Amino acid sequence: MGLDWPGKKGSGFIMSLRILLVEDHEDTAEVTARLLKGCGHIVLVANSYAMAMQESAAGFDLLLTDIGLPDRSGIEVFRDLRRHATFRSIALTAYGMPAEVQQCLDAGFDAHLLKPIDFGKLEEVIDQLTWSATPAREANVAEAAVSSPV
Repeated sequence: MGLDWPGKKGSGFIMSLRILLVEDHEDTAEVTARLLKGCGHIVLVANSYAMAMQESAAGFDLLLTDIGLPDRSGIEVFRDLRRHATFRSIALTAYGMPAEVQQCLDAGFDAHLLKPIDFGKLEEVIDQLTWSATPAREANVAEAAVSSPV
């Protein structure tokens, strides 16, 4: 018999997260935000480092950021926001060489997903990050995100 709690997948309750989505490609940002909102999340959209700093003032639970931004890197977005807040994070990027993935994870991202984003995989990683309770599980989430092709 499995445990059930509010928000557990299949329990009928959806946990609404405040998500800061940093994506400079307008169509990608629009579609991703629409899909996330359809899952019940509140989505703040920024298309640059500067805008991400402004939008972050409203507070958020999860950072989804592209790494290649026009004014600075998504890693810089993550590092600068991390100085002032605690949140979960996923790098969404076309940079998928092992060294690039490792650079994101070494910077502190919880997971790395390759573009084009498989929304089902994104939902799965968000769910895992949201409900992970131990550092060991967190390590498994990052490893799964790195090792599974998107």
